[in-house]
Amino acid sequence: MGEQREELFRQHHASIEKLSYFLLASAGTSIGFAITLQDVIFLMWPDLLLIASICIWSISFWSGTRVILSRRRLIYLNDMYLVELENSPPHAQEFVRKTVKDIAFDPMQMKISRWSKLQMLSLVLGAIILLCWRIASAYPDFDPLSTYVLAH
Repeated sequence: MGEQREELFRQHHASIEKLSYFLLASAGTSIGFAITLQDVIFLMWPDLLLIASICIWSISFWSGTRVILSRRRLIYLNDMYLVELENSPPHAQEFVRKTVKDIAFDPMQMKISRWSKLQMLSLVLGAIILLCWRIASAYPDFDPLSTYVLAH
């Protein structure tokens, strides 16, 4: 049973790590693609949408690196925990388990979860904003910034 559980953990960890790297590569590729869409990008409508998508994909890329580094830190903490568990007397092992779980594992898992959600959300949001940029580029006469300024 222990070997099956260990193999299941390995597969789970490998699939999550592959997803993190895939999303990281997707964000990097998206940034590169967006940069090549125009030779010159102005701080004007609709190029502001293109700039926003690049910035948001940068957040996705950063979040992806944080996910990977946090997972590595969690593996390191787990290794240290197992060493500490081996070296502690039997009557103290339950205390060590609870303490490590509350102080190290749970906060680290929450941190990884937050970074993972931000990584995925910012990747999707960047794609949606790029789509909006493409639509806005198709209608050059529409400028919500000047429409808003004129109305007020």
